[in-house]
Amino acid sequence: MPPVIAFGLGGRKMYNQMFRFLEWINRYLPKRDIVLIYSGVEYKDNAKAMCDYLFARGFDKKCSIYYAEYQRINKEIWVNGNQHLTVHSKIFAYFMFLFSRYALYAFNPIKIMPSSSQRVIQMWHGSPLKKIFNDGIEKKYKSDYFTYFLSCSKFFNEYYQKSIPCEEERILLCGQPRNDLLFESIDKPAFLNDAKLIFWAPTFRKAKYWEQRDSDFSGMIPFYDGSFDELNADLESKGVQMVIKLHPMELCADVIERHFPCLHIFSHKAFTRLHIDFYSFVGFSDALITDYSSIAFDFLLLDRPIGYAFTDFASYKTHRGFVLDDPISLMPGNIITDKEKLLAFFQEISIGKDGYRDKRKQVNDMVNYYQDANNRSRVSSILFG
Repeated sequence: MPPVIAFGLGGRKMYNQMFRFLEWINRYLPKRDIVLIYSGVEYKDNAKAMCDYLFARGFDKKCSIYYAEYQRINKEIWVNGNQHLTVHSKIFAYFMFLFSRYALYAFNPIKIMPSSSQRVIQMWHGSPLKKIFNDGIEKKYKSDYFTYFLSCSKFFNEYYQKSIPCEEERILLCGQPRNDLLFESIDKPAFLNDAKLIFWAPTFRKAKYWEQRDSDFSGMIPFYDGSFDELNADLESKGVQMVIKLHPMELCADVIERHFPCLHIFSHKAFTRLHIDFYSFVGFSDALITDYSSIAFDFLLLDRPIGYAFTDFASYKTHRGFVLDDPISLMPGNIITDKEKLLAFFQEISIGKDGYRDKRKQVNDMVNYYQDANNRSRVSSILFG
């Protein structure tokens, strides 16, 4: 018997009953050879990596592929730079899910449990150093709207089981599809010079699309208080160059693009206009600076220097929190908490000094089970069985 929808109830109860009804319908509707790729905001990350891969490998000749976003920004995109694809809405995604045999998520899921005739993979968007899902929040919510959840390492599996929560057998080892792009070479962008390139990718503190503040820090990057002329001068004096790319969820990251001789600053929107894959550009870089972002775990695959720059560790630990008591133990690189340490990191990159190779290998082996460029192939094998 289908669940009864009782009209006249409060909004939340009506909402829950509606999804229970959709789940009941989903069990009985016949499924077609449709792949639904559902992302958060904009064409990026694991959703982009898998969509590009499926079209490039001709999977669109074997099944229908639809791409949709939780919060649609653009109404169309170009796959692999040459194939037009419509960006569908959240409402379309929920409707199409009921008929899809396959689905891939990279951020928010379709909040309908998959039926036995569906295969739904939650790829997520990075291995966690900071708390995610139900960890550390009072009001728990259901998150396991998938057949399988991808984990980069057994190291994280127990955490996923508790924070999602879900059963161990539904967690499969597979690297991030986006990380395959780290190993794809690109030509040097015209705005760069020949100096060694440091890529700075801070995580967000204040979310753009929802009410969330993870720290009291409110600047773009620490140490310079917006004085980018001074930062450029420091980079020039050390003989290195830098690209700063702001997090797409950061409140201040709308359309920002500034260029100096040795420093280039991009918001997410501005960076997308370069038409360069983000992870391919990361792979082009000689070194990384970040903070608590999962990009550090990704960059370990390249075995190149990493600096961890922050001034809000205590605040972030209080507001957001970390997945383990000692997150510094998973930071195999320079811990940069003041400007002098940052300048020392610049100098080390300039002269090729690297004192963290052994520590990087130790952490990389801990957090990345697969260390190659075959994750998109693995996901497609899991998806299609």
